[in-house]
Amino acid sequence: MEHVRTHPVDLVIVDLRMPGMDGLQVVQAINQVSPDTEVVLLTAYGSMDSAVQALRLRIHDYLTKPASPPQVLAA
Repeated sequence: MEHVRTHPVDLVIVDLRMPGMDGLQVVQAINQVSPDTEVVLLTAYGSMDSAVQALRLRIHDYLTKPASPPQVLAA
C-alpha cells in the first residue's frame, strides 16, 4: 500500500486471502488513494459473495487459481 501511495501504479494483482489485510480491504484502500489503478483479484477461494463484492469495488478482473499465464495476461 505504501508503494501505491507514493508511486503511480497502473495495475495491481492482489490475492483475496492474505495475512493482515484481505484482498478486498486492499482494493478499498487502493480505490481511495489511487482510483486510476486497475486491480485484478486472484483467489483460490472464489465465491459468489466475494465476486459480487469485487464487482462493487470496481475490480477489473476476478480470476480463480490456478490461473494460467495467458489468463493473467488477458486480464
